Amino acid sequence: PFQVAAVKMDDTDPTSRAPAPLGHKAQGTVSYDTPALTALLSDSENAFGLELQEPWASMVMSGVKKVETRSYDLHPKLRNRSIYVIASHAATGGNPLCDRPKMGAGTVMGMVVFGEVKSYATEEAWEADGALHCVSAASPHAWRPGTPSYGWVISEVIPLPEPGPSPEMRRMHRSLFQVRKS
Repeated sequence: PFQVAAVKMDDTDPTSRAPAPLGHKAQGTVSYDTPALTALLSDSENAFGLELQEPWASMVMSGVKKVETRSYDLHPKLRNRSIYVIASHAATGGNPLCDRPKMGAGTVMGMVVFGEVKSYATEEAWEADGALHCVSAASPHAWRPGTPSYGWVISEVIPLPEPGPSPEMRRMHRSLFQVRKS
């Protein structure tokens, strides 16, 4: 089974500090352009994970879903960089991951690399990519007027032969987590 080094996130360790987590229910566009976050993202010793609900996590890992949609842009320092895909079970009756999930709160499915990021300014642009992002118009995650919509284009998928429990992590921004490497 897959294993990420289980390093306890320690608030007293200055290398593990990040801006206060914004939580998964944050509304609107929030800037990530803070010096502390940019430094965190620039450090190659840091690994990052993206929380995806099922069935979307499996759809990304199987190559069916080619664009991940969000209401916020992907930080440029996370583009063209491997990011862990961490499946939560919120869509199937479970809870989304909390700001500091314990080991095993989610499932690491593999890694993904996002290249280009599209901005969907109109519903027509959103619908034109429907076969790529697989989000139906009836979904609560569909395009909504007045809400920013972005498409993170998947350039590489690295599935694990056997998914495994997620390590301890810290929410960094919305559905993005810092995962410390040992």
